[in-house]
Amino acid sequence: MCAVVIDYRLDRFVDKLGREVLVYVPIIDLVLHANHKYSPGLACYLDTGAHYNVFPEEVALASFGMSQKSISKGLELPILGVGGCSATAYGFDVEIIHPYFKFMSKIYFLKNQPFPLLGRVGFMDHFDKITLNEKDKKLELVI
Repeated sequence: MCAVVIDYRLDRFVDKLGREVLVYVPIIDLVLHANHKYSPGLACYLDTGAHYNVFPEEVALASFGMSQKSISKGLELPILGVGGCSATAYGFDVEIIHPYFKFMSKIYFLKNQPFPLLGRVGFMDHFDKITLNEKDKKLELVI
C-alpha cells in the first residue's frame, strides 16, 4: 500500500451577500490524457457529494482537440445541480495522471462547469481508503 498525502488549499469565493469567504479545500493536481494528447495541469476539487467526475467542457475542447459536436457523441449523463439547474454532460474514457498514481476513468464534460470535480465513481473508487483530515487540513489517498 502507498499513501499520498496532499495539503488542502485556501480557496476564496463570494457569498450571496457579496462577502469574500475563505475556506480550505482538498484540491488534487492532475493531468488528463486522451486522443494521444495531454491536458495542462488541472487543479481538481475532490467532491464527496459528486457521484461522477465532471469537468469543464473547455478542457476537452482545448486539450483534446474535440469539437462540441464530437463531445455530444459521448455517454450522456443528466446533471441536476444546485438550485434545480439541469444540463447534460458527456462522458469519455480518459487517463488520469498524478505523480503517484494513474488510471483510466470516465470523465463527463459539461458546458459552463466552473472547475473540475472528482467524484465517487471514477475517482474515489480507485483508492482503498480516503481520509479527509479537517483538523490538519490534509487529504490522504491510500492506493
